Amino acid sequence: MRVDVRDRGPGIAQDDQRLIFEKFGRVSGGGVARPGTGLGLFIARSIAEAHGGVLEVALRAGPGLDIHIRTAARRS
Repeated sequence: MRVDVRDRGPGIAQDDQRLIFEKFGRVSGGGVARPGTGLGLFIARSIAEAHGGVLEVALRAGPGLDIHIRTAARRS
């Protein structure tokens, strides 16, 4: 299974990418306070990994990012 999500937000700076999967990791966004707890991508990745999958983020040129959730094929 594969789920792709495209975000049209401001994107994530290269230097901040290491923060987005950390528990309570928050990106500063140019000094502007943003809502949230910093748990969303941490929880989403934890759930994907608990089911044998992966959650990856692919940055695009310009604003936004793509999130890919993939699970391994099950064999019977």
